[in-house]
Amino acid sequence: WRIVDIIEPGWSIRDLALAVMFGLVYATIVVGIFSRGVHRADLAPTWARSHGILLSDRTRPFARWYCQLTGVLRVTGGVSGLVLGAMFDRAFGINSSAGFGFWAWVITGWLLGAAWAERRLQRPGEVGAASLVPRRTTDYIPRGLAFAPMVATATTVLVAAVALVRPANPSRAALRPPSTGLTFFIAAVVAIALCALVVLLRRSVVNRPQPLMEPELLAVDDAVRSSTIHHLSGAGTAAIVCISGYLISLQTEAVPRLPFGLRGWLPLVPLVAALISWRYWSFRPWRVGRSLAGSNVS
Repeated sequence: WRIVDIIEPGWSIRDLALAVMFGLVYATIVVGIFSRGVHRADLAPTWARSHGILLSDRTRPFARWYCQLTGVLRVTGGVSGLVLGAMFDRAFGINSSAGFGFWAWVITGWLLGAAWAERRLQRPGEVGAASLVPRRTTDYIPRGLAFAPMVATATTVLVAAVALVRPANPSRAALRPPSTGLTFFIAAVVAIALCALVVLLRRSVVNRPQPLMEPELLAVDDAVRSSTIHHLSGAGTAAIVCISGYLISLQTEAVPRLPFGLRGWLPLVPLVAALISWRYWSFRPWRVGRSLAGSNVS
């Protein structure tokens, strides 16, 4: 698609430049408002205690910089996801950024911002790698959260499969004609791709070599990895659940005479699950499940 497909007909280059400028200004203001808490003095100590470590004069700057960096980049990613979702819909003439789709775009951008913050974080210490054993995903997050994106993806694929096998009758649609099977197929593919992305990002965080540094700095670095993997897993699960909720909403709107008010409260189930996955699992306190005492350096 071309850039001319997403701008208003008759717009000049000057109009487009003004729209981009105002969009950047508004986006900057939104990022500033929602990330203003990253400069709180108690943010880094609270984050460190949630991972079972205490900060010293040596480790405090490292932890403070991570908390500020990840806070700003997560919000920036969320705002970017919102903007890209709107541009995507405008380019292809669809409505993927409404309802559950809105949150799927925002949360996906949010998790990419968290991944980028961990990658761009400058670690103190000498150049080299610390071979620390074991290095597994489940050392950094609970086992249930490690499998949560896969469970959410399987649920989304199941919802899509049911819709493809038992499509709603267009002549008996309750609110609007049912969506085509292509919509459900694409949603399932997107959920699978998003799950694969989460798994690959988590693996890259776990396997990234650690610089040679003091044990207390290694503990903070492990906490950074744990925090990042929590963000990736929790937000990734939430985004996939939003896709599932979008499909459930499409089905319930196209089925007449649902009993017990299912049309109203059934879509609330994925909404609550997405909120828990995103806000609780992403920030759940967690002590890294391996001992630095048993590590060897190479």
